[in-house]
Amino acid sequence: LNDYHSTAFLDVNQALLTPTGYKREDLMALNLSDLLAGGVETVRDQAMTELETTGRFGPFEQDIVRRDGSMYPAVIQGMRITSASGRDLVWSLIEDISERKKVERMKNEFISTVSHELRTPLTSIAGSLGLVAGGALGPLPEQAERMVSIAARNSDQLKRLIDDLLDMEKLVSGRMLIRIQSEIISPVIHDCIERLHTYALDRGVSILFRDHHPQQRILVDRNRLDQALSNLLSNAIKFSPEHSEVVVETLFDGQNFRIQVSDNGPGIPANFRSRIFQKFAQADSSDTRGRGGTGLGLAITREIMTQMGGSVGFESVEGEGATFWLQAVASEPMADTTT
Repeated sequence: LNDYHSTAFLDVNQALLTPTGYKREDLMALNLSDLLAGGVETVRDQAMTELETTGRFGPFEQDIVRRDGSMYPAVIQGMRITSASGRDLVWSLIEDISERKKVERMKNEFISTVSHELRTPLTSIAGSLGLVAGGALGPLPEQAERMVSIAARNSDQLKRLIDDLLDMEKLVSGRMLIRIQSEIISPVIHDCIERLHTYALDRGVSILFRDHHPQQRILVDRNRLDQALSNLLSNAIKFSPEHSEVVVETLFDGQNFRIQVSDNGPGIPANFRSRIFQKFAQADSSDTRGRGGTGLGLAITREIMTQMGGSVGFESVEGEGATFWLQAVASEPMADTTT
């Protein structure tokens, strides 16, 4: 319990004393800001702004400084209350998440290790099956050909899953190299559409590109933006009905540049929207799961855009399709040299 104006401690429980290593009398001589590691002013200002506007703050993650100077991760949240005497107080909850972080780190390390160990042999298996299925070793009996084709498709699916797992692990750990520079965006979009053209034809879907700003530059990593856009465009194609059209469109408000991908598919179920950018998220329907996918594409897309200083989002009416968008900061447009 803290004073609203000074953030001085008025009362603490044992659940806070134990991880911090303070005795009650020592901790009571401090205020909440004394426990926060690094960027104290930013955290305090954010908390005070939220308290003034909503009466609550958080939850947000923040390292807490122990008495011996070491730190532990915590989730902090709280709410503004008034005492019987009319004094403004803040009731704060500081939850030690050290074990959660430890488990998360172990999980990520396990996924990374398993993925790396599987990648080489699986690449070899997928390549060999692809050659056999493609007739490189001669014709196969009908039943054998069918079984080899199934095996080839499933090995390709496993390979995509491993690639996505490794990309996700690199992004989260900060080991994926991202080079931000000014890029003319139109060629990037054209290349992405061209690469997915065959996939669209196979599914009976056409792609329309409404390029409203062909000379505009944005600040991105070209390869990572291409990866993010490919995830959105392949999803749109996958969920579009046959003989329908996927529309890619560029929008610009003078500062932010947006690439929109719209389809006429089933849309996003209301009960799935809050989880759509989470890892391994897939809508709970036989139709959705029957279309394949790793459930990592949108999570990877969000992480890529966040690390490039941009964002990703969507609009959808269930049963009437969906529009996903990527947004990035624009740089100066290239001078128009046409005469």
